[in-house]
Amino acid sequence: MSDTSRLTPKSITGMGPGREPYGVTYTSAHTDHNFYYLRLRKNIILNANGGAFTGSGHDDGDASLSGANSIKTISGVMYGEKVSFYVDNEGNHLSDAKNPVRPGYEFLGWFTDADLTTAYKLAGEGVASGQADMTVPDSDVELWAKWQAASIQVEYYLTAVAGDEAVETQPYGKGDYVVFPGDYVAGTQIDGLGTFRYWAYRSAAGKFIKYNAGSRLDDSLKLYAMWDTDSFRVTYIAPDATAETQKYSPTDDLSYDVTAEANIFAPTGTFVYQDDNGTINNDMIFYGWRDESTGKTYLPGSSMPMSGHKTLVAMVQA
Repeated sequence: MSDTSRLTPKSITGMGPGREPYGVTYTSAHTDHNFYYLRLRKNIILNANGGAFTGSGHDDGDASLSGANSIKTISGVMYGEKVSFYVDNEGNHLSDAKNPVRPGYEFLGWFTDADLTTAYKLAGEGVASGQADMTVPDSDVELWAKWQAASIQVEYYLTAVAGDEAVETQPYGKGDYVVFPGDYVAGTQIDGLGTFRYWAYRSAAGKFIKYNAGSRLDDSLKLYAMWDTDSFRVTYIAPDATAETQKYSPTDDLSYDVTAEANIFAPTGTFVYQDDNGTINNDMIFYGWRDESTGKTYLPGSSMPMSGHKTLVAMVQA
């Protein structure tokens, strides 16, 4: 046959034409015409379905995020390849960096339909014996995340005294990471409690053990604040802390615990203030000490609760 335009390639599922027919002449009267095929490349689309992805996607770099990180598209996947290789990184369970997250919800897995009626079981996640891992068909694959409202919670207590109420309660899903309240960071001072150190859980033996930020949750949890409560000192600082002015700042040699209050001292002389231009003012009016940790002002003769180390800065004006 000399007219190759009438040749039609056979339709093969998951395959597409690679290039034009190529003729090979064996004899003057016989020519073979070969058709070349390529496996089709499709997309795997992961719909977080109310959640969001926090990782960068599959290790090969072919994943992209869109829709406020709610859609992950893994492009260029060949027909017939196992979905788990891309979704689950070669048959291992999904890492938390690849699972979507949704505050207050637990991720239950991927489903093959938007109505969440048919679960997709990743390799190693209870796939029945003899049941093949899903392979990419001749169309895009879309999987939807299923969620369940959080069934566990973390409660935060400022003390371990029986009857104290939690200052904050956070809902989580199983396997979520704990995020500590932002109001309590190392060095935070609270009157009557002390200086915050860290959050701890109580072991079965009754010991308080530091709980690390970013730990995964398997069950509900109570965390207790740990405090520094003694050996607190008060330091007085002059307006510009130069040697000339600092000599009039009093010295408190006492050490305090969290139950104590410090008596506020008066300056031992008139402060001299030197501004940034080098101008010296020898007649400054002192009107109090400012606690750098709280911003409160204290007058000489008053008392100050000792929740931690205190630095008092002289407040003056011309």
